[in-house]
Amino acid sequence: MDPELPDYYSRELQYMKSLFGEFVQQHQKVSARLGGLPSGEVGDPHVERLLQGAAFINADVQMLIDRATDPFTLRQLQCIHPNFVAPLPSMAVVQFHPADRTGQGADGLTLPKGTQLLSRAAEGYGSMYGCGECFFHEYKGVCSR
Repeated sequence: MDPELPDYYSRELQYMKSLFGEFVQQHQKVSARLGGLPSGEVGDPHVERLLQGAAFINADVQMLIDRATDPFTLRQLQCIHPNFVAPLPSMAVVQFHPADRTGQGADGLTLPKGTQLLSRAAEGYGSMYGCGECFFHEYKGVCSR
């Protein structure tokens, strides 16, 4: 069972009971046959179980709706801006200050693929993101001039 289902269920049940309360206020004759009390509460246990069952089904459907991406919207975004829905790998902008400039030559400094870079969090941002340092690995070789 999904751990979020009880939360969805309680919200749906509360919503259905509020709708039932409105129905009782607007349609007193019909609601009396359904066990509706003047206070808007459900007096009949069978109707109560019916509301609980409907709330359970609605909670499951609402959870699926909340988690699903709308295919129509996704297709529209792909037409308008294809890169917006494309997966984007983690990346960073780095600035190098090589201590030893010997061997740099005219071609610049080359960092081979797989070079590990350490990034320290900017002032005041370390605790916000949960870590003070991050490690990055070069996916491609980079030449710095």
